[in-house]
Amino acid sequence: MSNATADPRCVGCRYDLTGADVNANCPECGMAARLTVDSSVRDRYVGMQRLAVGLRRYAFSTIAFVIAGILSAIVRQLPRVQVLDEKSIAYVAAEWFVQILGLGSALFLLVAIVGLVRRPTTRAWPSLVRAARNLVRAIVLGIVAIVVATILTILIAVSLRMQAFAIAIVVGAAVGLAIDLAILRYLVAAASALHRIASWPRIVTVLLVVRFLAGCAAAIAFMAGTPFSMEAFNPEVPLTPGDRLAESFSFVAELVGFVVSWLVALSALRLSRNVEPASLALWAPEIPATNS
Repeated sequence: MSNATADPRCVGCRYDLTGADVNANCPECGMAARLTVDSSVRDRYVGMQRLAVGLRRYAFSTIAFVIAGILSAIVRQLPRVQVLDEKSIAYVAAEWFVQILGLGSALFLLVAIVGLVRRPTTRAWPSLVRAARNLVRAIVLGIVAIVVATILTILIAVSLRMQAFAIAIVVGAAVGLAIDLAILRYLVAAASALHRIASWPRIVTVLLVVRFLAGCAAAIAFMAGTPFSMEAFNPEVPLTPGDRLAESFSFVAELVGFVVSWLVALSALRLSRNVEPASLALWAPEIPATNS
């Protein structure tokens, strides 16, 4: 047949199905031979399996990242409410634990995104290919923007360090917004490939914009508050009205960010549960009859 696969091994158990009837089943595991023999169907099946794994990894790593953020916010407040001293071993250990948890979840999240944008995952679905490319572009441009903003913050005159710091915060918020929107579009494309209706994108988009605006407002308020120095972060130094306003906006941005992350993670987890070989017949309309 014109779209016969180059790899005749069963996608379920790796049994050699050379010469097998496309309508038969694998004699070892009973899986439909068409999933292996027909390359267009095989691509869809393998892609969906990879997509399911990637979505689950993305969901769990996002949840872990949210938990790390909540714990970090709690730990930061401990010296201020005089529960722990900043120099105590317990506080240092808590900080290290939160940082390690955040770093581990971030690396796991990166692994999940790499798996979602790989060609074996997306090639059978044009919408996923486009969404994956846009996500990669957003991440690359985001990294470049953060590096440039960091360099400018370091090189700028000390007298303008507060303004540079505020600009860096705004750039970071803009980068986060761009990447989150690209991830959201990828999840919408995945829902489309699964013939599922994504009813949450508009709500999440509005929340993302609110988080971005709150972050910008926090940067502006912080710039108008305490002068840029290490004393500004000393819990014993009284907070100015600008500092309190900045903290309020930062709290709103973090809270909205946590809500968005939970919504997206749960949506990704729900999509991963809808990936089943029995749904192959529903995926056909977006796939050409033969491989290009």
